[in-house]
Amino acid sequence: MAALLETVPKNGRITFESTANGTAGYFHDEWMNDKSEFKKHFYNWLWDPEYSLDTPTPLDELKSEYAEHVMRYGLIPDIYERFDLTKEQFYFYITKIRRQKQLVIQEYPTTALEAFISSGRNVFHLGDLQKHITKEPIERKWTDVAIWELPLKGFRYVIGCDVAEGLGGDYSVIEVFNADTGEQAAEFYTNSIAPDRLSDYLYTIGKFFNNAFIVIEVNNHGRATIDAIKKRYYNLYRRQVFDKVTNQNTEAIGWRTTSVTKPLLVDNLEQAIREQSLRIFSKRTLREFKSFVQTDESGKQGFGAEGSAHDDTVIACGLALQGIKNLPSQKALESLAQKKLREYIEKHKLPKYFNDEPIHSRNRPKQLMRRNG
Repeated sequence: MAALLETVPKNGRITFESTANGTAGYFHDEWMNDKSEFKKHFYNWLWDPEYSLDTPTPLDELKSEYAEHVMRYGLIPDIYERFDLTKEQFYFYITKIRRQKQLVIQEYPTTALEAFISSGRNVFHLGDLQKHITKEPIERKWTDVAIWELPLKGFRYVIGCDVAEGLGGDYSVIEVFNADTGEQAAEFYTNSIAPDRLSDYLYTIGKFFNNAFIVIEVNNHGRATIDAIKKRYYNLYRRQVFDKVTNQNTEAIGWRTTSVTKPLLVDNLEQAIREQSLRIFSKRTLREFKSFVQTDESGKQGFGAEGSAHDDTVIACGLALQGIKNLPSQKALESLAQKKLREYIEKHKLPKYFNDEPIHSRNRPKQLMRRNG
C-alpha cells in the first residue's frame, strides 16, 4: 500500500471506498487512526431513501417489538429517537432484524462502531458498548493527560496501569476512575516513555487525584515501574503470595496476570461495562473494547486484541476495576451533622454512647438505677 500511495501525483486525490469488515487490516487501522491524513465519511443505511416501508402497525407496537430485539441482539436501544427515524424507516429496520437477526448490525450498520463488527468472538457486547457515550476531555494536564473530571473533595479514586517497554510498540496506559461513581476521570497513554519514567506520571497523577489507589500490572516491564515508585508512594495494590521458604502468605506489590487471574479480570470488567458500574468516556478506549476478543494466540491467556488492534486501555481499565474491588478500608466520611454533634458532645463533656433503650416516665427510676450500676 505504501508504494501504491507514492504513485499519486502531487495534485492528485486519493479515495478509499470499502465496506467495513472486521477490526484488522489497512482500512480499519487508517479509520481508527486519529492522526490520519484522510478525511473520514461514514454512510449508514439511513442515507438510502429506499430503505423505508409503509405499515399500518401502530408505532407503540413497533417500539415494543424492537425492545425485545434490543435485549436479544444488543442493538442501539434508542435508535428511533437518537437518529430521528421516520416510522417507515423504523419498520424497514425491524423487518431486516426479523430476517438477519444479530447479523443486521453487520449488514445494516447505523454507526461506524457497528460497521466494524468483529469475528463473533468479542468479549464485550456491541449493545453494551453503545450505552457508553463518549465525550471530549474538559482539559489536558501535563501535556498529554486527558481529564474528564477534576478531583472531588471527599471522593476516592483508583488508577489502573498497564506498562509497556516504551520503544514505539505497545502503549503504557494510565486509567483513572472515580471509585465512588465508577466514572472515568482521566487517561494517559504513550509508547515512548520508559517504564521507570512512567512512575513519575503515576506519582503526579496519583497525588493529584486524592492519593489514588494504584494497581500496576507487574508482568514484564511493570517491575521497573514498581521499583521506581514504591519508596515514594505507598497507596499501591498488594496481592497475597505464598512464600515457599517460610510457608506463609505475604504481600507483594502489583497485579500479576496469569491464566487464572486474567479470566477473572476480564469477566469482572465485562460485567461492569454491561451494567455500567464503570462509565467510559474515551473514544480510544471504547475502540479497544470493541476489538477485544477471545483468542488462542500464545501469551495472551485466552484474551486479547484482534488483528493489529491494541488492548492496553482495556487491561488498564480492568486493573482499575480490581482496584475498586480491593480498595483499602477507610474511615467513613463525617457529615456536617455528625461533626456538629461530635463538637457539641466534646464541648459539654457528654458521654459518647447512650443506652439504646428509650426512657419512659413510668420506668425512668428503674432505668436510671441500671445506668448507675
